[in-house]
Amino acid sequence: MLQLKTPLSPAESDLLLKCLSDMENDLRDRRTCSKQDLAKQTTIASAKQKVASHVYDSFYRDEITHMVFALDSL
Repeated sequence: MLQLKTPLSPAESDLLLKCLSDMENDLRDRRTCSKQDLAKQTTIASAKQKVASHVYDSFYRDEITHMVFALDSL
């Protein structure tokens, strides 16, 4: 498990949650529903839950990866 060295500020958390929600919605809107898409949805939902509850010490590598990709969409 990975952990963030510095907790996110409230503004950073809100922005990350918005980006993750956008990414999650984009996956839901796709016409195809592959196993890979379902795995992404699960990972994104888990990351969102941890960020929303301010848990920063138990991220899986895939969760961090999806958070980076979500922010990259800005």
